[in-house]
Amino acid sequence: MSDQADLESLISYVLNYRSPISSIKKALIMGLAIGLRVGNVRKMSANHLKIDENGEFYLHFPKDENKTKANGDEYLGLPREVGEWLLSFNLKGSQLFFGNTKGKPLSDGTLSNALGDYCSEKLGDNVCLVFHSFRKIASTFCHENMPQNGLIPYEVERTLFHAIHGVAGVYNKSTNIAMTRKVITWWFNYLESLGLAL
Repeated sequence: MSDQADLESLISYVLNYRSPISSIKKALIMGLAIGLRVGNVRKMSANHLKIDENGEFYLHFPKDENKTKANGDEYLGLPREVGEWLLSFNLKGSQLFFGNTKGKPLSDGTLSNALGDYCSEKLGDNVCLVFHSFRKIASTFCHENMPQNGLIPYEVERTLFHAIHGVAGVYNKSTNIAMTRKVITWWFNYLESLGLAL
């Protein structure tokens, strides 16, 4: 999906998604807005949300919770609106942001199946999105708009927490938070301009 009209259609679908489990819609919004892996969204708790000394929000996922463990801990700087939205959930400790009705993680299948109706309505029977597709969509739009957004490929790859080897793979926490906040803020603002709302 690299067409703006298709992206607007997807945003509308996510915002109008109906389910007895309200956290499914919120998880879809988070996945689209941030481009996190499904496992991180499913298991994201209040413990992962941090606020630095300047009042800026970021997420911290220890390396043992990440698919790409060789990259170490994952730090993602968040736009203030997203951080405040998560803070408004009023959670403590290990409480999940996007849990099911029993407070357990939503399944990967539940989140991907939530996109099934969108696929059949908009994309036809031969093409379908899964939750992981949000990462591909974010990557595509970030890369295609580089002349306008001032981003570079390394920043986008680091934000998506892809494996980066050698000297380029070494980074410090504060640099990574600032870099990922830059990418995610551009992406979130772009989605907002097309109708996304928290």
